[in-house]
Amino acid sequence: MMKNSRVPALLLAISLITTSLPAAFAAGEAAGQSTASSVVPLLSHAGVDGASSFLYLLGTLLGPNPLLALMQQPSESEEVQPVEPAAPALPDRRVIDTPYISQVTPVYAPVGCEPTSLLMGLKAKGYAQEVDLRSFLDAMPKHEYDPAQGFAGSPYQPDQSKRTTIYPAKLAEYGRKYGDVADFSGRSVEELQRELLSGNPVVVYVTLWWAEPYYRTYRMGDHEETLLRNNHAVLLCGYDSQTDQYNVADPYNVKCQGQDYFYWQDASVLEPLYLVRQHAVVVR
Repeated sequence: MMKNSRVPALLLAISLITTSLPAAFAAGEAAGQSTASSVVPLLSHAGVDGASSFLYLLGTLLGPNPLLALMQQPSESEEVQPVEPAAPALPDRRVIDTPYISQVTPVYAPVGCEPTSLLMGLKAKGYAQEVDLRSFLDAMPKHEYDPAQGFAGSPYQPDQSKRTTIYPAKLAEYGRKYGDVADFSGRSVEELQRELLSGNPVVVYVTLWWAEPYYRTYRMGDHEETLLRNNHAVLLCGYDSQTDQYNVADPYNVKCQGQDYFYWQDASVLEPLYLVRQHAVVVR
């Protein structure tokens, strides 16, 4: 018999496993010969002793170590979590190919910057290819005074008594008739950048000529609201992380009529004006 006092305990621990050993192995034990005394000398001769002898034996007879296999099996209560694939790395710079649309000519919509910017974004993603600006403006939801319910007033006619705009949620709702459009309001500038570097143009509400915001009070049905007066919306169609600039498609090309009005704008100018309201719509 083996002198190692741990062997009987080990035999007891693996008794359930040894029931599956070959008949010859079981027959040896039935004859009164200790499994340990008959096996260990052979294994010791090969340089294997102690508890590892049994692991060696089991591995030889049954294949991969059954003890380790049992230990490695997840319990019934343990859930195997799927491995999420790593997100693809984004480029440092991206400019989205965007067809330019003016809100000044040939269709004169001096206060229709939001829908004009959205139509550019839709076309950049392959949507609304057969839709012209006038049709797009005419089909847009409208409201007498509330931009949350539709375009307040007319995109073709400035009106000092109305806050002539349409808020992002309603604009996005309209855009979804043509493509994958979402209200992106309240998002950080980092989220804007990720969308742009992922190839998704974003309509942002800023100010005309990037000027300081100023406000006035408007009658909104049975109450009044103080709202930004010099509102303007443009389409962001690119971002360069090296220069920290945004590529802008500005529909209000009144100073360069007949020309596409694309330009790069510094983040130091654009971001503070965006953060005044954090109004945005993304096209994916």
